[in-house]
Amino acid sequence: MFQLTLSTKPVFPEPVLRKYENAIMDYIVEGGITLRAAGDVRFKKFVVLLTNGYEPLSTRTILRRIVKLYHILEPLMAAFLCSLDIAISLTLDSLSNCNLKGFYVVTAHSVDVASMTNKNILLMILDVKCGTGVSKRVGAALFKHLKHLGRNVVTHLLNVVSDNGSNAMAVVARLFQLINTFIGYKKMRKVNHVWCADHSV
Repeated sequence: MFQLTLSTKPVFPEPVLRKYENAIMDYIVEGGITLRAAGDVRFKKFVVLLTNGYEPLSTRTILRRIVKLYHILEPLMAAFLCSLDIAISLTLDSLSNCNLKGFYVVTAHSVDVASMTNKNILLMILDVKCGTGVSKRVGAALFKHLKHLGRNVVTHLLNVVSDNGSNAMAVVARLFQLINTFIGYKKMRKVNHVWCADHSV
């Protein structure tokens, strides 16, 4: 154990700063740690110790960088999903943060035919504003996002996995209602809703 003592704040060259910032961002995103943990004093001291004096970004800056990175990568994700010639599935689940603010996490799933492995990607996080008709609004927002990604994404949706609560069922029903209208069916043809086994158990 040793203690780092610096009389003045170290000055790092720009490439080193970028390297440290990218490493921290990768650790937070890929490691799945919370912003609260990233902003903890002990985490900051740990980074300072490892990097010989570099102070990590604030949680607000980290959050802005994550959102900016998402907007940069979104067109690439859309192009990838549109290029698939197989069906995709969605999984959605309602969660809430420590302030009881609700949101839906939506992930997309497909199978790589060449390797027969599952491919999963975080598609979006839907903000849930309380009030009447929340399920219809969430279903409409999900459809709007899928349509934004590309027509091929909408037409290749096979099913949606969620719990069997009334809100989730209404979200999926509204989503497929809009999809069937978008494709050109005069009446709703089907709603491919798969109940989550874990929730059912």
